Amino acid sequence: MRSEDALAPLLNSVTIPLLLLSGILLPLTLGPGWLRAIATWNPFSWAVDATRALFNGHPGDPSVWKALTILAALTVVTVGWAARSFAKSVR
Repeated sequence: MRSEDALAPLLNSVTIPLLLLSGILLPLTLGPGWLRAIATWNPFSWAVDATRALFNGHPGDPSVWKALTILAALTVVTVGWAARSFAKSVR
């Protein structure tokens, strides 16, 4: 971002819906069907499902491996993108 003042509103407008759609604050089973359908595409909801499976003592649950695979791939992509952006801005 060109201005540091614009970063906080941007982060809040992105992170608050992601957290609400992940099931961290409220269980998604209480929400309407359209909300659960949107939440299935949220990477944080995969992490929440995997964390709940781990806390329940089920490390072999498919949700754990699904979350690890998808979140690892997303991490590699975003770190690579951030490194390229940073290197370009320093030059």
